[in-house]
Amino acid sequence: MRRRRFRTGRWASAPLVAARRQAGFTLIEMMVALTAGLIAIGAIYSITAASSRHFHEQQRISQTQMALRMAMGRLTRDIARAGFGGSPSTQAEMNAGMTCGRPPAGGHFAAVTFFDDRDTAVLPNAAVNGVQADRIRLVGNYVTPELYRAMPGGGNSIVIQTQWQAFRRSFGVPGVNYDPDAFEEVFREGRTLHIQTIGGQHFYPRITGATGATQTVTFTPGFLCGGEQLNMAMVAPLSRLEYRVVNGADPDTNLGTLFQNAAVDNRRGLTNAVLIRQELDENNNPIRNTEQVVLEYVANVDYAFIVDTQIVPGSQPTFALERGGATPNVTNNPHRIRSVLVDLAARTADHDPSFPFVARAPGAPLMRYQVDPALRGAARVRSMRSEVQLRNIRVIRP
Repeated sequence: MRRRRFRTGRWASAPLVAARRQAGFTLIEMMVALTAGLIAIGAIYSITAASSRHFHEQQRISQTQMALRMAMGRLTRDIARAGFGGSPSTQAEMNAGMTCGRPPAGGHFAAVTFFDDRDTAVLPNAAVNGVQADRIRLVGNYVTPELYRAMPGGGNSIVIQTQWQAFRRSFGVPGVNYDPDAFEEVFREGRTLHIQTIGGQHFYPRITGATGATQTVTFTPGFLCGGEQLNMAMVAPLSRLEYRVVNGADPDTNLGTLFQNAAVDNRRGLTNAVLIRQELDENNNPIRNTEQVVLEYVANVDYAFIVDTQIVPGSQPTFALERGGATPNVTNNPHRIRSVLVDLAARTADHDPSFPFVARAPGAPLMRYQVDPALRGAARVRSMRSEVQLRNIRVIRP
């Protein structure tokens, strides 16, 4: 065999060198390798994209769940406070001879007033989704956790006793840390003043002013409790709150920033429905700039009530469930309400294209929401239910 000497001084055969020079990949091998690589890259991209979509969707669901929990907490706390410092039903008190012989300023009111399906039209595509939006109105002392002792102030006025510990807990000690501005805000004009005399009579005038420097509250009409006296009476400022669902067309709110792109949102399926908490005046008209957003993208608001139908004094209570339009005691005898069942639901802002909409069967839980039938998929829904006992409402039996 012929051999060639390389510069390195080593010997190698000519055919072996030629074989090494011809080594490499064929075109078919390269095409197969490229195809396999593309498949691997596509799989990785697909998995990554799916994981990213899943992550963002779960993040939206978590945000919805958190917002729902906070809204339910706010709503149930206010419901539980209904009637505190006030009356379960001024009409029932008058019928039982417990008032000073005239309706309150602005007319009779109850601690809880229910309006079935009042705001359902605000929810997008409500009929297809089988949802509703009830409204509830609450009356009680929502500005302080206290009741106060009063003395006559001359004319249509009372003076709150500064030595009363409830006064000091709320406003501080005069001459030390007393806050007159807080006093005037609590006894703000337009709220209802509940006066309960030491003889057990109830009087509900309208607050016309408060002077923090002298701890004086004025009201109208004048005191009309006959021989009863204002001295040592217990008083409390009553607020009227309303929870309702609104959209950008609501004329009694200043929520323009939430609906400034309403037309665009509607085309994208992002139509917003917002549960708000708003204070009312003595005539039950919304007071602008008192609205507070409780929950965005509301999907369902439903209330039901446990009532005591027993009318015989001293007898065991007889409980019944009233809901929807069949609420005779809730409507006519609100002092018989023992607890409120709250069903609240929220949805994600937009549709998930991979989450198809399926019409909900009667009695089935609300899991998905179709905002717009022209869009693929559905929004995901989270729901909560809670029973709230009304410990500040007493049964009034004539």
